Amino acid sequence: GKRIDFTMYSFTSLGVKLGGGVGVALAGWMLDASGYIANAAVQPASCINMLYFMYLWLPLIFNLVITFLLSRLRVEQATEQLA
Repeated sequence: GKRIDFTMYSFTSLGVKLGGGVGVALAGWMLDASGYIANAAVQPASCINMLYFMYLWLPLIFNLVITFLLSRLRVEQATEQLA
């Protein structure tokens, strides 16, 4: 019978902030590992390949993992147990 609205909002906000920070840092580390050169007119082929991977293949991999995880959820069974 206790209200936990504020706790849920706080954890959601914390998750968004941490996820954004880690995501941006990870992108920077990946570009650094690929040989990114700041302010260069032309980037090395390794950097272009990393950008290609980051914008095409990485989202595809994440979407496949998320789709698999969501397909394993049993929402109806959980709802029945809560009712």
